[in-house]
Amino acid sequence: MIETSRQREKREKSESAGRVARQERYLEKNGGTVAKGPLAECEEVIARGLNSFIEVGNALLRIREERLYKEKYSSFEDYCEERWKISKSHANRLIGSSCVAANLAPMGVTIASERVARPLVSLPPDSQRTVFKAAVKSSRNGKPTARDVQTAVDRTLNRRPTESEKTGTGLGSLYRETIKLVKANWKRFNLDEQEAFREFSAELV
Repeated sequence: MIETSRQREKREKSESAGRVARQERYLEKNGGTVAKGPLAECEEVIARGLNSFIEVGNALLRIREERLYKEKYSSFEDYCEERWKISKSHANRLIGSSCVAANLAPMGVTIASERVARPLVSLPPDSQRTVFKAAVKSSRNGKPTARDVQTAVDRTLNRRPTESEKTGTGLGSLYRETIKLVKANWKRFNLDEQEAFREFSAELV
């Protein structure tokens, strides 16, 4: 049976609530605290709400970038799987989505869920803002769903620019700017992000 988007969202919320409950029981069993330090601060944020993707993503980003996981684990992947029972790819999605939310915040945008931010993760910051504006414009009530955002991303990147667009300021300009920014920042992407972009680019050909 094919899972609908509504059923998937309901399942993800249920799984997230289950993870939160397990972490709350863990903290309660251990006196409500974990050993003090940067890692402990981040873990308390994660334990409070694995369904709050912005806070969780920021905490995971700090753990990954500052290598706080090294206190007890050999890799970020092992940390995610053993400590929180989530995959490294899921953790990176949360991190990417929290970065998208931070990028859109100056526009007065509040992202409702990680699923709404997810389609924008592979885009450069400027393109994220441009594409989200397009999604807002095409949405029914000005509050784009994950599908609205994905559609805006597809329309922007999957369409090959015409000759007039290549010399203008429309989608052709955005297309060129996106490729330019990706090339300029390629070495700053982690391996998962590079692989995801390669797979995405392969689908465009």
